[in-house]
Amino acid sequence: MTWDSNFCTVNPKFVAMIVDASGGGAFIVLPLSKVVSIRLTGHERSASWPTVCGHTGPVLDIEWCPHNDNIIASGSEDCSVMVRRCNGCDNVVILWNVARGEAVVRLDSVHTDLIYSACWNNNGSKILTSCKDKKLRVLDPRKGTVITETDKPHEGSRPVRAVFVSEEKILTTGFSRMSERQVALWDTSDLFQEDLYPDTFGPEPSVEADDWFSGKEGKPILISLKDGFTATTKNKEFKVIKSLMSTTSKEVKDLRDMMEQLMERVNELESKN
Repeated sequence: MTWDSNFCTVNPKFVAMIVDASGGGAFIVLPLSKVVSIRLTGHERSASWPTVCGHTGPVLDIEWCPHNDNIIASGSEDCSVMVRRCNGCDNVVILWNVARGEAVVRLDSVHTDLIYSACWNNNGSKILTSCKDKKLRVLDPRKGTVITETDKPHEGSRPVRAVFVSEEKILTTGFSRMSERQVALWDTSDLFQEDLYPDTFGPEPSVEADDWFSGKEGKPILISLKDGFTATTKNKEFKVIKSLMSTTSKEVKDLRDMMEQLMERVNELESKN
């Protein structure tokens, strides 16, 4: 970096540093609460920590907000300025009931480092994660416990991705010690299917959110794509939570009363003129 600007900037929570990136400018944000070793150039840097991207040209300057430690501004050679919120990495898995807008399960003591990937199994009873601590974990999402874990599915230090491909069958991608790309299949006795068009997940849910959190499980409702896809989703009754509805009704009533008061005030002022 040869320009007259901030190569890095720090606040009480994070340090941010400009890095080289292909396809535009980028910088990384590291929490001060962790001790990390990181290279600012080459493939090892991009694999070790996520980059903050978005500019089409090199990032020329970065600076933290003096009033909020989670907000940072970046200026680029592409003549743009971006303001972002950086919450950092907390190594936490959170399960949400989106119908209620509630965080129901929080797994915050399982992973010791950055989580690279997460994948549900076929019936939603397990979650598979890969982590920077070089471990694969199969979790019970309701209990928040580790069912089983495996050390070093790949010997390299670069990120590992893992997915369920069928019940208890796992596919991983990673790198060797020489940074050669690798693909591994774990317990693949019945991985392959003869059907060129195997049934796939359909649009109908097998279990509603409330039923799942209460302990019910169900395998996905599969559909065939051999003859193409035809939408067959039935109209379902939309369930409204009364507690949320009462809150919304009160807000509507308050707004209506406010509008009536404002209209009365407008009429009063017009009559005086």
